[in-house]
Amino acid sequence: MKKETSVATGRRYESFAACYLEQRGCRITERNFRCKAGEIDLIAIDPAHKLVFVEVRFRASNRFGGALSSVTPN
Repeated sequence: MKKETSVATGRRYESFAACYLEQRGCRITERNFRCKAGEIDLIAIDPAHKLVFVEVRFRASNRFGGALSSVTPN
């Protein structure tokens, strides 16, 4: 059996996150939006018409910290 690449794993979890948001009434407007400042995985509009920016993180274990510790403010 062929091992899934990290890019494929990332896309899969981005899809899970998008489905989660949609089930809660959000409308996904952009996926993998890129600009000079970088890239954001999902942009959505929630039921209250607020703009939501989502950076999807996945870790197979907490050996090096959880997903939150993998996000930096820059």
